[in-house]
Amino acid sequence: MLIGHQRRANRIGSRAPGLYVGNVSSRVERVEDRTLLSGSDNFAGRTNLGSVISTTDTGTNVGFSGEPGEITQSGTINSAWWSWTAPSNGTLVVDTNGSSFDTFLTLATGSAVNALNPVAQDDDGGDGLQSLITASVTSGVEYQIAVDGFNTDTGSITLNLAFVSFGTEDFGDAPTAAQSGFASSYPTLLADNGAQHTPLAGFTIGSEIDTEADGQPSAAANLDDTGGTPNDEDGVNFIGTPTLGSPGSVAVFVTNTAGVTNPHLDVWIDFDRDGDWDEVNEHIFTGAAVAGTNTVNFTVPGTASPGLTFARFRLYDGTTPLAVTGLVANGEVEDHSLSIVTAGTWQSQGPSPTINAQLDVPPDDQVGGAIQAIAPHPTDSDILYIGAVNGGIWKTTNATAANPNWTPLTDGLPSLSIGAISFDPTDGTNQTLLAGTGRWSNFGLRGDDEVGLYYSTNGGSTWTHFNNSILQNETFSAVAARGTTMLAASADNSLFRSTTGGGSWTDISGTNGLASGPVYDLVGDPGNSNRLYAAVGGSAGGIFRTDDAGATWTSVNSGITGVGSSTNYMRLAIHNNAGNNVVYAAIVNSGVLNGVFRSANQGSLWTAMDVPAIHPGAQGRPNTSLAADPTDPNIVFIGGDRPSTNVMRGDASLASGSQFATVTAGNANNSTPHADTRHMIFDADGNLLESDDGGIYRLTTPNVPATRIWGSVNGNLQVMEVHDVSYDPLTNIIMTGTQDNGTHIQLSSGSLVWERINGGDGGDVAIDSVTLAGSGHSYRYLSSQNLGGFRRLEYDSANNFIASVSIDTSTITDAQFVTPIELNAIDPSRMLFGGVSNLYESTNITAASPTITNIGGAGANRNAMVYGGTSASVPNADLVYVGVGNQVYKRTTSGGAITATSALPSGASTIVDVAIDSSEWMTVFAIDSNQIFMSVNAGSNWTDITGNLTSVSSTDFRTIEFVPGATEDSIVVGTRSGVFQAHVSNPSSWVMVGLGLPDVLVFDLEYDPTDDLLVAATLGRGVWTFPNASAVLGGAPPTAEDFGDAPSLAQSGFANSYPVTLADDGARHAATGPTLGTERDSEADGVPSANADADDITGGTDDEDGVTFATTLIASSLGVATGSVSVNLQNPDALSNQLDAWIDFNRDGIWSPSEQIFTNFSLGTT
Repeated sequence: MLIGHQRRANRIGSRAPGLYVGNVSSRVERVEDRTLLSGSDNFAGRTNLGSVISTTDTGTNVGFSGEPGEITQSGTINSAWWSWTAPSNGTLVVDTNGSSFDTFLTLATGSAVNALNPVAQDDDGGDGLQSLITASVTSGVEYQIAVDGFNTDTGSITLNLAFVSFGTEDFGDAPTAAQSGFASSYPTLLADNGAQHTPLAGFTIGSEIDTEADGQPSAAANLDDTGGTPNDEDGVNFIGTPTLGSPGSVAVFVTNTAGVTNPHLDVWIDFDRDGDWDEVNEHIFTGAAVAGTNTVNFTVPGTASPGLTFARFRLYDGTTPLAVTGLVANGEVEDHSLSIVTAGTWQSQGPSPTINAQLDVPPDDQVGGAIQAIAPHPTDSDILYIGAVNGGIWKTTNATAANPNWTPLTDGLPSLSIGAISFDPTDGTNQTLLAGTGRWSNFGLRGDDEVGLYYSTNGGSTWTHFNNSILQNETFSAVAARGTTMLAASADNSLFRSTTGGGSWTDISGTNGLASGPVYDLVGDPGNSNRLYAAVGGSAGGIFRTDDAGATWTSVNSGITGVGSSTNYMRLAIHNNAGNNVVYAAIVNSGVLNGVFRSANQGSLWTAMDVPAIHPGAQGRPNTSLAADPTDPNIVFIGGDRPSTNVMRGDASLASGSQFATVTAGNANNSTPHADTRHMIFDADGNLLESDDGGIYRLTTPNVPATRIWGSVNGNLQVMEVHDVSYDPLTNIIMTGTQDNGTHIQLSSGSLVWERINGGDGGDVAIDSVTLAGSGHSYRYLSSQNLGGFRRLEYDSANNFIASVSIDTSTITDAQFVTPIELNAIDPSRMLFGGVSNLYESTNITAASPTITNIGGAGANRNAMVYGGTSASVPNADLVYVGVGNQVYKRTTSGGAITATSALPSGASTIVDVAIDSSEWMTVFAIDSNQIFMSVNAGSNWTDITGNLTSVSSTDFRTIEFVPGATEDSIVVGTRSGVFQAHVSNPSSWVMVGLGLPDVLVFDLEYDPTDDLLVAATLGRGVWTFPNASAVLGGAPPTAEDFGDAPSLAQSGFANSYPVTLADDGARHAATGPTLGTERDSEADGVPSANADADDITGGTDDEDGVTFATTLIASSLGVATGSVSVNLQNPDALSNQLDAWIDFNRDGIWSPSEQIFTNFSLGTT
């Protein structure tokens, strides 16, 4: 097939793809209406436009000619001249849109026609064949404007001019190369012709816009928010997390109260993370927009670079695509950051729940994990909300069922550490809730960030995050919403109040009658929504009451004793009566209950009750709960930190010394909830709900001894705090050590229901699937706190328990609360133990009576131990790496000394974990809470490879693991925000791993090479697995595809390299379907070559046999030349075969849109 194409020759310049700037006279600072003038043929007689802000002038160049020494333009000179003087520093836009011929535009400075200095020239940058220039100009400088024709073209001229002073435009804020670490700086600044818009009221992305004197590059592309007023970047929301090779969506909200006729939206994403949006596939959308939400769908290329990257959104009034740079006369630009993650999805493994746990409640003695707060629906006992210590907010609508079904509501919010939640009693629909974040874990107060408050007006379906700076890093203990008035109590510092629906907050402690000090509790009067009571600690503390929703406060402390400097917790409860309510208070000093008080007159006078011994463990903060009976004003329930006294019932009508009795064990039909109570409250049916470190429980008929009994409400809650994990590849079973809930195993592979196999606080765990592999059996090692009851359990291939061996650990004299243990990677009959001050080793841990020996050293931090490794294919079972303080120690020979490696880089703190390359132990990694270090020579030198991790994740790094890959080895780190990965070849570039994992603290990771499975233990959301980890993280071997072979800039000598390789998102085709010519071969990547022939000489066949140029292309002095190319179609598709073709006419290494000679050209079907 012979195809002809006509082409202009010797064109100067090229159009900026999609750039459009129209007449801006309707929205400028000052507009001058001018009599239409003609540009002058003679430079000396040029038309003077003065210093107008905006104008449109008309003229002609018909019959015009050039002058000696005139600036070079295009072809024969037929130029018409204007001049204009800049009124201030700013941006000038000049175009010839509306002219009758193919124009060429010049902007210059100077005063003599033969000595002008060009500022900019353009051929086709405007509409069609019209010209456009955007340039920064300097105050007081006279600029010369020449309009000529392409080659010999002449005709009528329309000259449009618009000027905008600096500081009156909206700019982007995408980062510089120094801020992003990318190869280039995004075009943000004026100096880079950054995107800029002159605001038009009522036409914006989102609802807000501000203006600046210049672009504001920032590492997170958020300076346009944080640096300006108001919140400019409020119109873009990525839906889900963009994933390699997968579809994605972004919602863009457009405001158009201005009534703009043609709202047009352009969107770019920098998929290859190189600091520009230049690649064709990075312009993901261009088209009409509507007022309201516009959903832009796109696909993340499989070759995209995972990690933090940036997107640009531009809105304007027009019908053609915008360029990513330059000025337009209306609309807005917003730059946003986003993270592209690796493919793959995390799978929940439970426990939800664990059965046979450390309590006595039907059904099955269930635990789900620690719960800090409960919010029962005021009228429907089936609707219930809980705030888990580190697991977020959950809701059930069948709470009275034997096994309620719960739904997580906040997995995607920035913190899952919940300290309080309550309904707004002024909302008659019972859809409004307020919740506060805070760290309340009994595992050393570890947890997620304390990020403020969450607010919902639709029953928890969506949440507004109140993240005001005054609310940050506060441990919220109680919250109260009363319409637009809200109160939030911090157990660290103060009471905060908002009267603007959460928009702004004030610290009201120490004002209006309220004492300064931590506020441990806040309860509302059920009969008066404006009356609340606050429990304040400190030397001036006590109980305070407000009758006007927190505007003013009164001290109501008469009869209260014991509140002072040692007070570290207080609890309040109020009787559900619309009249003169009875109020109860509990005071905890130094972790032990110090007093219980009752007031029958709204706090005016308090009477002391008996003080039950509910805190033998001295864990009164946080393990104290208090609830007033809703029917009997004399009855109060109080809870503590041990099962024997976990919940007690007080009766103020009884004589002193006999007021409290337990409502557990024999006093509750032999039922007892988990220890360490946290919250108690009554549901709509009058049953007592109680939460603790095991979950949530219900005491039915709490005042009737004959029938009252505790039952589990845990259902499928998955909020367990798991700090250690191990995986058995023989049975595909996971084993965990948990906070205050012992050691658990799955009932079967993939089961969400687990069972407890050891009590107390769970210790570290390890599984040996090698020693007994011949019989299909495995060994599982476990203990409780301080290495108590250390045992070796044997299980068969069906997960049946076979035998247990208790192991003597008496030689370990400095066990830690959670003592780290490590099976040897080379010889699993060996095990390493980390004490406070020493290391211990067993070389016969699988024996009937194992021995454990002190091998010295200086102890071990947390799980920071490696035991056994391979180097250059030589195994070394004697290898030890261990983190001690802020250093890494090692041993490489049997009996050798454990010595410090070289000092880590400056700033290193306590090392919390170490890992090695599984095939080369000389490569070792170490982490502290916010840095990652790498050595390739066994610690002789260390490098900080933290890179961008602290910008894509919270800190509090906890665990690191090595995952070998098909093409790339990876390191993965568990942080307070999930799991993140870097390739060992580029270890400072981090990206989130997969989808589906909640935003939760990941405390332990284990990679199993047998099943290619990555297992994550989270401190609050149980256990999760990531299948096919090696293939997904490391990248599958490249698929053989057909690539091009055009040259690189070094090979061609042109300004740019053609897009040929995968790294440049080069063109590639699956090796199926129609071909050009009879042959086709495929490659793993494009191979650029000087003569574009590598696809022939490197393949097994003569691939490039389908195209022949039938003529030689000649640049004609007439401006037009024709050429033909012959295309040989083979293996045609029966329906359609289409050709796209480009020729790089200006030899710059780029095939621009204007150089596409055929688009969807039909080749027929033969």
